[in-house]
Amino acid sequence: MPPWSANHGTFIEIDAPCAGTGSDQGTFAYLANAKGSIVGTVRDGSLVYHGFVRSPGGTITCFDPPDAGTGTFQGTIAEWINQHGEVSGSYVDASYVFHGFLRTKKGKITEFDAPGAGSGPGYGTSTYSNNKKGIAAGQLQDDSGVLHGYLRTP
Repeated sequence: MPPWSANHGTFIEIDAPCAGTGSDQGTFAYLANAKGSIVGTVRDGSLVYHGFVRSPGGTITCFDPPDAGTGTFQGTIAEWINQHGEVSGSYVDASYVFHGFLRTKKGKITEFDAPGAGSGPGYGTSTYSNNKKGIAAGQLQDDSGVLHGYLRTP
């Protein structure tokens, strides 16, 4: 059988409680760390995104940075979890501008924008990873539409 067959592993279905259950709604699991925590994003019944963390024991916590938008295709995109349970990602505000965030294991969220990030719809700061020292990496799109990588230290 091909390696993608269900006979080549055990699958656990993950459905975050904040996820919608209709068409184009639901749970996206993005990354598992070595300790078994999982991070991801959901799309709810109003097509708003929210981040979630699933503990190794199966408890799911949904979250949003305070300035995340609440309109269609706005909200939180949680993409990375390091070995300490710290999450990084991006959120889209009410004006459809992207901003980066870091979330501690205890739930404290730090929002930020990389210098030079654009302020128009679809522009801004996107964060894709963070390490155990709190260093985050991602990209920004400036007001001219040009993409740049960045590295953020605490």
